Amino acid sequence: PAAALAATAICLVVAVIGLPLLAMGAGAVDDPTANPCLASAPAGATPIQGAATLTAAEIAAWWDTANGGQPPRLGLPLDDVIRCYLTEAAAEGVAGDLAFAQAVYETGWFTNSDTARNNFAGIAHPDGTAAGQAFPDVATGVRAHIQLLKKYAAGNDTPLAHADVAPSAGAHADTWEALTGTWA
Repeated sequence: PAAALAATAICLVVAVIGLPLLAMGAGAVDDPTANPCLASAPAGATPIQGAATLTAAEIAAWWDTANGGQPPRLGLPLDDVIRCYLTEAAAEGVAGDLAFAQAVYETGWFTNSDTARNNFAGIAHPDGTAAGQAFPDVATGVRAHIQLLKKYAAGNDTPLAHADVAPSAGAHADTWEALTGTWA
């Protein structure tokens, strides 16, 4: 069962990370015969809003298989961060498992300098700048990430479950793939 969970998680990460790279012309990974994850999800069809597919335990099992260990720059135990992503995302109606996968990608497995700033989404960190926005704690950083995703999908005026901590979205994207070119 752990191998199947890891394969599911890897497919989700590929869907979140790989498909946007395809849109930028990354190349051969767009062949559905070479990548079974692509055969099951048509390009552009992975909505930002919706429920998580994976549980916290399944995401943690994937993490342990793919990378393992506690990232030193992460201010909470990884299991707590995963639960925070799923809880915040559920409150806002965003796919928390995919948001977590995006955070893994954006931070280089929680190793970049923004990780220590509790910025897991590259918020206010365009290419060529030293660092992005800082958040006071992990929970606020996760909330900002989730809220920014919701604003991209539903608009800047969308009601939020908690106090608004995310900046305004600079564009509209209702699928993960549509974030290409609008989010780092």
